[in-house]
Amino acid sequence: MIEYRGLRAGTLGTVVRVGEVSGRRLFEGTELPLRLDIARVSPEGFDWGHRGRGPTQLAVALLAHALDAQEPAARTRVCELAEPFKQRVVAELPSAWRLSREMILRWVDGREERPSLVTQILKEAVI
Repeated sequence: MIEYRGLRAGTLGTVVRVGEVSGRRLFEGTELPLRLDIARVSPEGFDWGHRGRGPTQLAVALLAHALDAQEPAARTRVCELAEPFKQRVVAELPSAWRLSREMILRWVDGREERPSLVTQILKEAVI
């Protein structure tokens, strides 16, 4: 399972990693790319827990990775979804969080039909 993890690291700022998780194996991830090629909102980096530019860049990066946005149509979809994803999910994330690719795809597929889905995702996101 692909998982994304974010942590506020004091003077180092924010750290967001993506990696494969299976069973009880430790999370070994790499830094999540900013994806400035899709949207150059916050070249300074990611943030979360509010509705600013850093959370927008994180929304773009998470959606781009989860949706494997290589083709122009997928990149356009990421841009369309980034603002609502930021408003409903990224802006509400705690200081330390984790999201699975499946959780993000559930939001993409059911964001309009199930408003309680965001509440469920945010409960699961707490580390």
